[in-house]
Amino acid sequence: MQASYSKASPNSHVRVHSLWRVRLLLLILLSAAVAGIPPLRVVGDQVITTVPTGSVTNVAVNLSSDLIYVSQHGSGTVYVIDGSSNTIANTIHVEPLPWGVAVDSVSNRVYVAHYDIYATMTRKGNITVIDGSSASVLNKVTVGIDPFDVAVNQNTNRIYVSDPLARKVFVVDGSTNKVITGVSVGEVYGLGANPVTNRVYAVFSCFLAVIDGSSNTVITTFSVSCPLPSNDVAVNPNTNRVYVAARYSVEVFDGSTYAHIASINPGCNTPDTIGVNPANNLVYVDCIDNQQVSIIDGSTNIVRQTIALTYSPQDVDANAATNNAYVATTSNLAVLDPPTTSSTTTTETTSAAGTSQLTVNAQDTTGANLTGYYAVLCQSGTAVSRGYTPTAFTLNKGQEYTIEADGYGSCAFAYWMDSGDPNNQRAISIVSDTSLTAVLNCSTSA
Repeated sequence: MQASYSKASPNSHVRVHSLWRVRLLLLILLSAAVAGIPPLRVVGDQVITTVPTGSVTNVAVNLSSDLIYVSQHGSGTVYVIDGSSNTIANTIHVEPLPWGVAVDSVSNRVYVAHYDIYATMTRKGNITVIDGSSASVLNKVTVGIDPFDVAVNQNTNRIYVSDPLARKVFVVDGSTNKVITGVSVGEVYGLGANPVTNRVYAVFSCFLAVIDGSSNTVITTFSVSCPLPSNDVAVNPNTNRVYVAARYSVEVFDGSTYAHIASINPGCNTPDTIGVNPANNLVYVDCIDNQQVSIIDGSTNIVRQTIALTYSPQDVDANAATNNAYVATTSNLAVLDPPTTSSTTTTETTSAAGTSQLTVNAQDTTGANLTGYYAVLCQSGTAVSRGYTPTAFTLNKGQEYTIEADGYGSCAFAYWMDSGDPNNQRAISIVSDTSLTAVLNCSTSA
């Protein structure tokens, strides 16, 4: 969820991720007015209680101890919440500017990244290691320049730290608290790890990098969201599904084949962070502009329900043992109980008799096929589905839609092949399966 600003020199590097959050908080009312996306219907009040932590930024759950750890960036504090009583059990004072938090439930260690949005290349980054049994600081590990997010593989006792300024994912040995290596990726923010497959997923710019945990090398990189960058990534190790918070959507990928499975509209403009409960296959998405959490059924890729919050969410995590979820907000920690069993909000029409498929392809001006370019289908000014070429959309027969195809990088949209129209947005209404091809002009010098 970065704003698309041009990058300055390293010494005046603009840390757009956190600044974008601040701008969103200031523009919530304006965004709601102009978004054109109607809010999804809220089913009941699923907020059990709120814990008075003040404004907190990130949250992580220890499944074994039922303790929840939340970072407070401004005060240099990590709060420990008792999940059985929903009260503050301990307050741990750490290095300044704690941000990303991750827990190893096997070793009972907590890892906290310290992130400075105004950091320069001369900064020495670090993460704090907390002993979960004593709620005390165990160690401080020097890592990179400006660590942002943390992910843990408890099977290998490896800790992964993203550093957007160093443009690397650092690998730390949990037994020695030493940095093993740094994997060059790009301006990386969100991280997710699958302990079953030993894969690490890193979001940077418009792409997702897949890192092999055994060799600490990048296996593949592919486009996930353009033209605006993505922010967060989460993995369900039971289903091997990878979820990426993207522009207006949550993108779902197969962790084995890296195939794009679905684009899900969470009912907001700004999906920010994602939490997954592998036990019940639910995906939690926090929405800053709507002040809500959307819950997605991982088996159907449909929004199951939404939960309204009093304050803007910053991060979300779930406890697979209790099925409770925890949302760090700008005023407190909200505790959510398990959602209702019935699906109450859907995002697609399933009547096959009244629908047709629209397939959108892309090619360059030489006729070569292009893959991974963003396309979005809108109706009445609202985005209803998204995908990456080649992609297929389901349309209600006879209804009016607008289809948009975007270029990226050195490839700019040129025209639609069938009409020669240079406008990348076009109105469309179909009564049978239809295919369109966007032609992109790709510069060889870029």
